Amino acid sequence: MLDWLKVLYSRLKPSPVLRYAGGYLFSARMVIVSFGRVPAGFFVQCDPFIEVPLESDDEKIGQAVLKSLKDFRAHIAAPDDFAAHRKKQLLALGFGSERQLQRQALYCSFTLGPEGFKFEPTHNGGASGDSKGFQPNGAAFTLPLLSSVAEIGAALRRSFSLCTTSNQPSVSAHANH
Repeated sequence: MLDWLKVLYSRLKPSPVLRYAGGYLFSARMVIVSFGRVPAGFFVQCDPFIEVPLESDDEKIGQAVLKSLKDFRAHIAAPDDFAAHRKKQLLALGFGSERQLQRQALYCSFTLGPEGFKFEPTHNGGASGDSKGFQPNGAAFTLPLLSSVAEIGAALRRSFSLCTTSNQPSVSAHANH
């Protein structure tokens, strides 16, 4: 991982390819996931699913964020059965259904590109209705490319603190150290 960080932090011509990943916040843990782009152009969550205890320091969280971005796949085959693929993802997160996930999670996406890191908090609209699911809430912010690993971890904590939810009780109180 150190070699990848050296390349990331070098001042050489940055890659125009954006790398995508995301994180879920639960009451006692975070799970950081990588993404892959299928031929149709949209993204699906991919391994690894990195579990990080909430009491972890910002450096450990930042390492998980960087690993998930490193593991981004620009080209992957589309799953043959999206429902089965999502069920496998939910099980990896520790849930049996989308409804269970929506009732207990906050979600943030993050990207790495030539301009730096972009964190995008979401609103959790719950498991039913017109606003269900995780939707961007307009609170996105960026972090410079040369940020420290601990600053990246702190940015994910900040991103979770900016999430909103229609569920009660909110897990957002657990986002802060």
